[in-house]
Amino acid sequence: MKQYKFQKIFLLLFILALEQSNLHAQDNTPVSRTIKVKKDVVCQIDFTNGFEAGFLLPQNSGEYYQIDKANANRSLQITTKQENLPPTTLVVTETSGKVWHISFEYKDDLDPDNEDETINVFSDNTPNSKKETITLSPTIEKGNKLKVQNETIPYNTPAELADLNKRYPGIAFYLDPPEQTKNLAETENDRVLNDSLYDKRPGWNLAFRSDMVKIEIVCQNLDFKGNNAYLKLLIKNDTEAEAEFLTGDMLLSVVRQNGSVLNLYPAYIFPNPFPVIKPGFQRSIIYSFKAYNIADEDHLKFEIHDRLQKIHLDFTIPGTEYNQVNKD
Repeated sequence: MKQYKFQKIFLLLFILALEQSNLHAQDNTPVSRTIKVKKDVVCQIDFTNGFEAGFLLPQNSGEYYQIDKANANRSLQITTKQENLPPTTLVVTETSGKVWHISFEYKDDLDPDNEDETINVFSDNTPNSKKETITLSPTIEKGNKLKVQNETIPYNTPAELADLNKRYPGIAFYLDPPEQTKNLAETENDRVLNDSLYDKRPGWNLAFRSDMVKIEIVCQNLDFKGNNAYLKLLIKNDTEAEAEFLTGDMLLSVVRQNGSVLNLYPAYIFPNPFPVIKPGFQRSIIYSFKAYNIADEDHLKFEIHDRLQKIHLDFTIPGTEYNQVNKD
């Protein structure tokens, strides 16, 4: 009887180990994706984690493509050199163990100005567990301004940083959020321009707020320089106690009258690192993007998360407001 029980226990343990092994193998099963490319057009792939990349076939792939790493090894920029491309598979392995098999499809009419075609987001995230989106409503900015927070991360001593990391384990505050997608080919971070825009007096002041989270966002300025636009936002953390707002990934998009959406990925977000805003304080950021002509009937939608992916806020800016500033 004892021998039978021992054999039964051993069998159960063996089955459990086998299931875990199969589960692990399933997690690392390569995922196949295809991206569109065109000669002399830079196409970008964003991954959740860092990666190692290498070509499988053909051996002379360097004659057809130029591959550059960017965004702390979380993005690849692919420039196609020729029109007639041989079958090629790019293998990318993320630090999480996720494996991607990426093939290229030549597209003659690929629009280099359409970021939805040139930027590809490959996510290794688990199914979306974000809270329900809270839409901020237009409001009148309150006169009792909060304190201005000068530092992006207002904790400087080793003890303060250790406490921050203890309260929010696993967050690399001095790196961009892994969920943040950028148009890395668009513009460079111009520190002089950023400083001039950052110090500019507010001229727009479109305020949006929700009492559900006690967060208010004020559109202070929208500036156009050449082909680029710069949206300056003031984030006000009107919460109490120890509820910092951990500024996370964000996205601006154009929603056309017919319902189609054009994502305006940021070239960069200033300042960097992303701010950790203490309760009772406020901090401005600048979102740089490629400017587009939009109709008065269209509108801009801005979305922002916190680093914990527990808060998802959005608000809309009428196309008439955008166009009025663009004319001025």
